[in-house]
Amino acid sequence: MIKNTFLFYDYETFGINPSLDKPAQFAAIRTDFDFNIIDKPKIYYCKLPDDYLPNPESVLTHKISPQKANLLGVSESKFAKLIYKLFLKKKNCIIGYNNIKFDDFFTRNIFYRNFFHPYMWSWYNGNNNWDLINIIRSCYLLCPKNIKWPYKKNGIPSFRLEDFVKINKYKNIDSHDAMSDVYATILIIKSIKKKKPKFFNFLFNNRKKNQLLSLIKKNKNIPFIYISNIFDVKKNIINIILPIKIYKKNILVALNIMKNISLFLNNNINDKEKYLFNKNKKSSIIEIYLNKCPIIIPINLLNEISCKRLKINKKKYMKNIDFIKKYKIHKKIKNIYDYHKINDFKYKDNIDCQLYKKFFTNKDYQLMEIIRKTNVNKLKLIDLDKYDERFKNLLFRYRARNFYYTLNNTEKKKWDKHKKKYFNFPYIKNYLIKIKKLHLYYKNNLNNQKLLKKIYSYTKYLINLIN
Repeated sequence: MIKNTFLFYDYETFGINPSLDKPAQFAAIRTDFDFNIIDKPKIYYCKLPDDYLPNPESVLTHKISPQKANLLGVSESKFAKLIYKLFLKKKNCIIGYNNIKFDDFFTRNIFYRNFFHPYMWSWYNGNNNWDLINIIRSCYLLCPKNIKWPYKKNGIPSFRLEDFVKINKYKNIDSHDAMSDVYATILIIKSIKKKKPKFFNFLFNNRKKNQLLSLIKKNKNIPFIYISNIFDVKKNIINIILPIKIYKKNILVALNIMKNISLFLNNNINDKEKYLFNKNKKSSIIEIYLNKCPIIIPINLLNEISCKRLKINKKKYMKNIDFIKKYKIHKKIKNIYDYHKINDFKYKDNIDCQLYKKFFTNKDYQLMEIIRKTNVNKLKLIDLDKYDERFKNLLFRYRARNFYYTLNNTEKKKWDKHKKKYFNFPYIKNYLIKIKKLHLYYKNNLNNQKLLKKIYSYTKYLINLIN
């Protein structure tokens, strides 16, 4: 019988845009359920394509120069293959630190650019993903005792990984190194499980969509605590919600019953774009993505001591629910959602930014496998006419970035034209100005000075290639 394992992972990247920026380093460690390491740690570097310049600030953060990445790294196509193989091991809980809001987006885009299924890794073979940062937020709010918490100067707790490492005095851990961050993540979650076993097991057993749906069904008309990155930790405010309906299979529509719900008595509230879907988050409606491991906990699981500390008034919220039922507010919200139509999202012309334009079909995924298995010299012979329209540009960039030597003269001219468009004069001018400003700012930091010189040298090298 195959046992469940955890795969802890982390990226260092050359920027923060998962569609446009590229990975620098990947690290992963597999553990058993008690977080004992059971496999050799993996660390990979990724070469940079010649149509991209790294964000200098990112290089100064993780200290990986373009030259180092190119010396130690593999092409992104091989980089993606190595990661995909790790992720697809059976009964694999893939976990990181803030990975659901950052690293997982890079993973999907790396797989998209290199013809791997962008989503399958997180559910195939009984797999799933999880995120330590929300576990930590939950511990701080609901059971903070016996854990050392780092605080900022203004008294607000810090959930930065490096701050946890520092206050807990973890040895041999360097922040902003992928492997060190993985080790730190393991040490923190191991400590939480040891000190808060019941709480840890509850969160683990209610992290998947189906588990959460079951939890909601069992606690019908009961308020839930919802913990996310959007709350005021200084005032100890958390969201108390009432689940309303499931929207588009993965979205839990909930009403924040801590806010003024009497607004919904107005029968003219039918403009969903302005009220329910506004961008400034003033609405009492909360949309929770159940496929992103949200933490929602029935309020009746909290004891009186916790309620008092968090200033949670159970009786008040139950009265709010009676109010909602009496005036059928929940039905009004359901009706508005049932008739709402999502506006079409405008996507950039850049093919690298079109992962979420629409889902690929099973037929498309079969073609992806064919592309990965085809000899690189024969990739241009693959007929793409009956498949997703993105494949044509994706395949060309895939070949140019990973197998430039397979391009014919016409294709090489096309790639040079693409690079000239990217490395236009205003962009390069601003890029070099940024390096110069950083050079002045870090004039007393010898290591950063050396890194900036390497970035400058690399920039000149790429520009010379197309001139």
